[in-house]
Amino acid sequence: MVSVKTRQRNARGAGGRLRVEIIEATIRLIDQGIDRLSLSAIAREAGIAQPSIYDHFPGIESIRTEVIRGCYGDLIERISQAQRDVEDPVERVEVTCFAYVEYGAEFPHRYALLFRAKRDQEEKRAVGDRGAAALQTLVDSIAACKTAGRSTSVDPYDDGVAVWSAIHGLTTLRATRPHFAQLHSKAMLREIVHRLACIGAPSSWSDPMARVP
Repeated sequence: MVSVKTRQRNARGAGGRLRVEIIEATIRLIDQGIDRLSLSAIAREAGIAQPSIYDHFPGIESIRTEVIRGCYGDLIERISQAQRDVEDPVERVEVTCFAYVEYGAEFPHRYALLFRAKRDQEEKRAVGDRGAAALQTLVDSIAACKTAGRSTSVDPYDDGVAVWSAIHGLTTLRATRPHFAQLHSKAMLREIVHRLACIGAPSSWSDPMARVP
């Protein structure tokens, strides 16, 4: 027999809290590696009757879209926290990329959801602004390097897409090749980012020990 979680009913007028709980339950299922989400599974995880979901979402697609938007928002917030109090423009590029890769390592199933292959046009429109905002944090960081004379980038947007493509590939490889030590080196990630963002190599790189993460 499948057990159903029990939950305390929200106070009158706090129905919006149930919407949040549905999202949180869905994220927990995603973190467990469940690929095929269903309303019945979400309802069980949230400890509610399935029809209660329809008071807040018309179907599974709208829940998934809201989860994706929330995950992008979380990623952007993590990048913002990493950038906080970092004044050096090159270091800002680095911490931006580190935050991105670390998010993929910490939440591999959420990360996979953000970049899943199948996505209809309605979902693309619904989450596109969040995805663009995440990329823009990187583009802005490269542009700041260019302004400061630390990068020879001609087009920060194109170079930002190149950096994003590289760190996306590295994040994916890290997940599938956990024992490939070189893939997990911060020095390797830093060097890839510097090259693609057209950032001059620091003189300290002449010392081999400076590459040790």
